[in-house]
Formats: sequence, C-alpha cells, structure tokens
Amino acid sequence: MAGESGDSMKKRITLVALILIGLILVTPFAYDRKLDRNEGERIPGYLSSYPEIGNFRINPYTILEELEQGENNVFTPLMEDPNSVESLTNITFYWTQADFLKIASSLGAILWNDPMEFGNWSIYDFYFHRGCDDHPNGFGYGEITYFKSSVVNEKKVYATRHVEINPYYSMVRWGSGATYPQPILHKWSGFNLTETKITIEEALRISEEHGGEDARRQVNNQCLIVVSVFRNIDKWSVEYISTPFSLLIDPYTGEYEIFGIKQ
Repeated sequence: MAGESGDSMKKRITLVALILIGLILVTPFAYDRKLDRNEGERIPGYLSSYPEIGNFRINPYTILEELEQGENNVFTPLMEDPNSVESLTNITFYWTQADFLKIASSLGAILWNDPMEFGNWSIYDFYFHRGCDDHPNGFGYGEITYFKSSVVNEKKVYATRHVEINPYYSMVRWGSGATYPQPILHKWSGFNLTETKITIEEALRISEEHGGEDARRQVNNQCLIVVSVFRNIDKWSVEYISTPFSLLIDPYTGEYEIFGIKQ
C-alpha cells in the first residue's frame, strides 16, 4: 500500500508540474492576444484613439520654404471646426517623404520640445495618398504614427503620437497621450526609415513603371493612389484604389511583387 501511495503522489506531483508548465507556456500567448484585440479596438493610427488632440492651420504655399529657412512660427491654432474648413482648389501638391517628415518634426519640436527623431521614435505606420493624374510624382496628404518604449507607473508601455498633414485643407492635426502595454513575446517592430533606400515617391515611381500607369489610365485616372506601411510589415504597399492593381515593394532593394493584374 505504501508503494502505491508513493506512486500516486509522484503522479500527482507530475500532473501539477505539467499543468504549471502549460500555464507558463500559454499565458504569454493569451496575454499578447488580449493586447492585440485591445490595440485593434484603439488603433494608434486613428486620431480618435488619442485623449489629447489638436489642430493647426498652415500655409501650404510657404511652409516648406519657411522651415528650410529656419522659421518656426508656421503653425497657427485652428479656431474653427476642422470639418468646416474648405479645400483649396485648382492646385496640386507634390510633397515628398522628406517634406512630410520635416513638418511633423517641426510640429513635435514646438508642441513637445521633441522633434521625434528616429533614434528615439519608431514608425508605427505611414499612410500617404494622392489623386491619380498623368504626373504622379508626389503626395498631397500624409499620416505618420510614432511610437517608443516608455515606463508609466512602473509598467513598460509604448507611448504613441499621431500626425495628419493635409495641405489641401491648410491643416495639421495631431494626437498624443495614448499608451499601450508592451506584449510579452511579440514586441512592436517599427519601420526603420534610417535604413531604407526606397522613399514613398520612389515606391510610386516603381509602381508606375510596372503597371500602375496602365491601371490608372484604364479608369481614366478616376482613382486614388495610396502608399503605406504598418508595423511588423517591412514592405511598402502601393494601391491604386478603384483598380485591381497593387504592389508590395521591398524598401531596401526596390524588388516588387504585383497583385491584381497578370504580369
């Protein structure tokens, strides 16, 4: 009987150990999945996800030249409802990736005394679009979401900021103050612009040369071109909205993969 009792005790201990090991292995996955769901419900790339939001008016005709000359007084608080601002017409803006980053950095320096340099901040997502025409070599709208590791109340979190730049509405909008708990296993991996060789305008050129031009002409330029990238996806996505054509472009080599149209 004593031997049987000992065997039973060993089995019980083994079972408990297996259960504990299982919990140790499963808990991080369950925790990370919960954080993914919460992130999906409060997406950092949406202005509505931020407790602190602001709007500035800019002069899109002069802001880039003024920033180049070292001017800092280029943002004026918007005193009206952003939804009531009318769009500029009879003009097309061809801003580059560097142009959008310069504006966002200047905004950060003024608002938070932080130019959001890429040694301290990473890119959560990049989103740019423009209308289709026969000379698509720049963009007229851009969104940039930044993140960095931080500690709040002794807990590791990601702090995020969001900037929307719209020259057609002479407006810059921003969001700040949102934080997200850091996952145990699947840490956020940002898009590292300091190492990429292909900019958004170069991604647009590549797409135009490899099917994009034909795709937009087939719909008489009645389309929208979107270039974007999101965290953990290390490729430019180029989409021609209202057409089946899109590409994925390697930002380091320029290699591409076409979707939606036979090659």
